[in-house]
Amino acid sequence: MDLHLADNDVHTLNMNVAFTMSINRAQGATMERVGMALRTEVFATDHMYKMLSRVSSFAGLAVCAPHAPRVNGRVRLKNIVARGIQF
Repeated sequence: MDLHLADNDVHTLNMNVAFTMSINRAQGATMERVGMALRTEVFATDHMYKMLSRVSSFAGLAVCAPHAPRVNGRVRLKNIVARGIQF
């Protein structure tokens, strides 16, 4: 099978370059944009703090928690660090 593109067949693919790193690897870094995929509960007391404190502004933060419970349309994450504070 001979596969080739004709001279006038131009195809483009738009991409955004991204990378991932672990919570511990991100410690000490400051980033303009941070996305967190919380497929499971945060399992250590300082992990949520480490993730949230890496981003330089609230506008650069995106959190995806597909299995987290929702209250009044807002995602609720279990706070295992300090009682009385809700995220």
